[in-house]
Amino acid sequence: MANSKSSRRTFLRGAAVGAGVAATSALPVSAQEADSGLQADVVVVGAGFAGLTAALRAVSDGASVIVLEKQEWPPRSNTAVCYGATYCFDSQFQRDEGLAASVDEHYEDMRKYMPWGDPDLQRAWVENIGPAIDLLTSHGMAVYPYAYPFERNGLRVPPADFFDAVVPALEEAGVSIMASTRAERLLRDDDGVVVGVRAKGADGKGFDVHAAKGVVLAGGGFQLNNDLVTRYVSPDATRATSLQRWGLGGTGDSLIMALDAGAKASPDMNTFYGHLVFLTEDGQRPEGFRGSSAGSLKFDVLCAVVNIYGKRFTDESASSEMIAQDALLQPESVLPPYGRAFVILDDTIYQNRAGDFESAAKQNSVIASADTLEELAEKVKAWGVDGAQMLATIEEFNAAIEAGKANELVPPKSVEQEAGYVYTLPLVNKIETGPFYAVPTKPALTFTEGGIMISPEGSVLDRDGNPVPRLFAAGDA
Repeated sequence: MANSKSSRRTFLRGAAVGAGVAATSALPVSAQEADSGLQADVVVVGAGFAGLTAALRAVSDGASVIVLEKQEWPPRSNTAVCYGATYCFDSQFQRDEGLAASVDEHYEDMRKYMPWGDPDLQRAWVENIGPAIDLLTSHGMAVYPYAYPFERNGLRVPPADFFDAVVPALEEAGVSIMASTRAERLLRDDDGVVVGVRAKGADGKGFDVHAAKGVVLAGGGFQLNNDLVTRYVSPDATRATSLQRWGLGGTGDSLIMALDAGAKASPDMNTFYGHLVFLTEDGQRPEGFRGSSAGSLKFDVLCAVVNIYGKRFTDESASSEMIAQDALLQPESVLPPYGRAFVILDDTIYQNRAGDFESAAKQNSVIASADTLEELAEKVKAWGVDGAQMLATIEEFNAAIEAGKANELVPPKSVEQEAGYVYTLPLVNKIETGPFYAVPTKPALTFTEGGIMISPEGSVLDRDGNPVPRLFAAGDA
């Protein structure tokens, strides 16, 4: 694959830079325009985890805050529908649980897990995420231990608990959360300083929201903007967005506004978070799996994954997320169910993931099985897969594992499991115990990982690397 260093792993780069080129620009606002509209110290765009946390921090520091959320309330953002796992370091909860470590130790953990990430932004995350979680828990938000990616580095924040705690706290502090209100462009003065946002309400009428101290863009990624996905991720990526798994807000609004204001896009704009998913005969995601994480083949890291040519194209051990990114680069079969990646496994893995397969079968997912690999190779030909090459690939795969040379395969099958994750089977398994199974899949895009380039302080950076005055970004934006 091309260099697919996940931006999520680059971590805290800013979020959601991909919203295409907007028709309107962040034009300077006239003095007459500045006399009308709403006023606050801080205007936050987006009412997900990042946006509401930014609002809570600002109001806790004495600022007046207005939050703009384009969706109806409650919004179906990624925050609202995700599992709630987060990287966290040195929060009071972790200290109470005996999971405390020094900042340097936590930073080393993050570098081990995400060595290609921006070290300055990672350091900023390590130093600030603990106090941010403490702020949220001080307002009643519940947190739970979660080994993600390491035992001492993870927490789970159930979305309902987050909203139930933070929204009342914001309302009590006088923060106005304006739902069904879309931010359309940034307002800037003659010196290029961001002074507010041009917005549109549910009635279709436009109005200005002025920010005396700053605007925070936290409006999510661009996974639902086909123009941006095609531009930044892949010309074929819209096929993955049609299988999109979660939130409905990621249309790239924050990215578009930032780019129009001269912001720089982050590296690795082509990366995304997602997984391979089961398919029905017509090449679609099973109806019962849509809009959730159900039906994702997160166990693909344990298997061998081949393309229509019957060849492996990725290091399956790297992560399920990276498999999905690599799969998007593979050609799609012209035969039903139009798969891009074909997951090959044996009965040992199948029994380990029996619940996944039982659910998939109930949703009419396409799965082939055979008593021998030779018979399985014949069956996958009906999907447009080179069965003979698939058989040769699995034989080579098994031989390399038997010889202790899995790392020498091309691409390799890494013997070291992804840092911090624990599987109930070895990560490197021979495909040797019948019956054998093949699953046609496609990558489903959950959210984009590229976004707006920021400084360690969260300031949006322009194309020369300088802060855009009074403009900040957070979350998937």
